[in-house]
Amino acid sequence: MRRLRFVAICGVVIAASTIFFAAVIWYERVSPQKNAVAGLEGAGAIVLYDFEYDFRAQEGRIPGYKRPSSPSPILLAALGKDWVARPVYIQFTGLQFGDRELGHSCDLLVQLPTVRHLNLRGTQVSDQGIGCLKRLQQLTVLDVRRTGITPLGANALKASLPTCLILF
Repeated sequence: MRRLRFVAICGVVIAASTIFFAAVIWYERVSPQKNAVAGLEGAGAIVLYDFEYDFRAQEGRIPGYKRPSSPSPILLAALGKDWVARPVYIQFTGLQFGDRELGHSCDLLVQLPTVRHLNLRGTQVSDQGIGCLKRLQQLTVLDVRRTGITPLGANALKASLPTCLILF
């Protein structure tokens, strides 16, 4: 009887330790993502997560992207999006977003390796601000239509992001 109780206690301790360490590892993955997303949203970005992104084939969509199933609404409510999903789409809008804002945002975007689609359409980003975009090698779609980027700047982007579809 004592032996059975000891085995049961050991099993509970091992299970609790495993859950604790899994939570710590998960938190260390999620925390930087959550902070980066909060910084981008604070700069006016729209952030879509993998289960929210519309992957229907049309111009400007992530090539070959397959939407995962939606996470449980209970998990979303309890933990938040960053705990159950990964951001794949970032959109900046408005004439108030320019080269300086892009420079600050690139530091946050680098921390989000799952972002595949960056939409800068209609912003004031110009050739002077595109240098930081070269660090975003994970991008598969970059929309720079109706910006201050010139054909020369678009060609420079195509050269530095060879696997990315540049919409100009």
